[in-house]
Amino acid sequence: MQTIENPPPQSVTTASAPEHDPAHHKRQEFIGLLEGTVAVFFFALTLPMSRYAVREVDPVTTGLFRCALAGVLAALMLVWKRAPLPNRRQMKGLAMSSVGIVYVYPILVAWAMKYTDSSHGSIVVGLLPLATAAFAGLFGYDRPGIKFWIAAVAGSLVVVAYALYHGGGGIHLADLALIVAVVCSGAAYAEGGWLARSMGGWQVIAWVMALNLPLTLPFLLLSMSTHGFHPSAGTWFVLIFMGIFNQFSAFFGWYKAMANVGVARVSQLQLLQPFMTVIIAAIFLHEIITWDTWLALALVLGTVGIARNAARQPVSVAPRESAQTTPRP
Repeated sequence: MQTIENPPPQSVTTASAPEHDPAHHKRQEFIGLLEGTVAVFFFALTLPMSRYAVREVDPVTTGLFRCALAGVLAALMLVWKRAPLPNRRQMKGLAMSSVGIVYVYPILVAWAMKYTDSSHGSIVVGLLPLATAAFAGLFGYDRPGIKFWIAAVAGSLVVVAYALYHGGGGIHLADLALIVAVVCSGAAYAEGGWLARSMGGWQVIAWVMALNLPLTLPFLLLSMSTHGFHPSAGTWFVLIFMGIFNQFSAFFGWYKAMANVGVARVSQLQLLQPFMTVIIAAIFLHEIITWDTWLALALVLGTVGIARNAARQPVSVAPRESAQTTPRP
């Protein structure tokens, strides 16, 4: 077994000093929360931009386009940075994250935006921080208490009631698609936040997108040939923007913030996402925001806030399998 010699005592003291400096810790925390907030802003653009794109492009093509473009950028960046290969444990986590980030969320959200407006979808997506924290607890990264789970159930009931009210007593398939997208994305965020502690935020999303490129690219070409692909200049801009920012670079700061500040605390920043989405939809898509949408949004975010305050501190990475990377030959 390869061993690593301990550094001289003076090196340890010098390297660890900033970690015990309260001012340094507060700066790092502020930077992490700022990076997370910027990421949430780009995430908030997803629903309005997807709704804009599906006016001219098939929803499956829309979801695959952003993922394939992000995969190409990720592969180039990994080669440029000479990033080490993930180990077996990390590969399992990357595979789990891929399900939500690459396939379920982008495609189902785009499909749902073809049948409902983005302000309506923001109510369901408002449960995303709750889903992230819940999976962090299930995976053993956080230990949420009983208040958390009560709030989680309450928030879910609000979303179901809102969907039933607008569905005339039934839940539309678009709402079900968004709920599935939120659940899978919450699991992906929780796993990605843990992986970022050992791999770094940019490497997590880069490997997720690059490893799936052999699937997303041919599926994209197949979808384009099947459904046609004739976007206008504005739709081209939206598709490229989502591929570069929403699907790729926004995750740099998101996963980095989760690694440095904690999955539980950073996921709380997603409380801002529904409000941002509603405002963006009203300004750029001229959607009319009704009083019941604002009421449901407030109730959902209230339950999420209660749940986040009830969550305990994140679990240390130490109990899990070591996350050392395998150097590239």
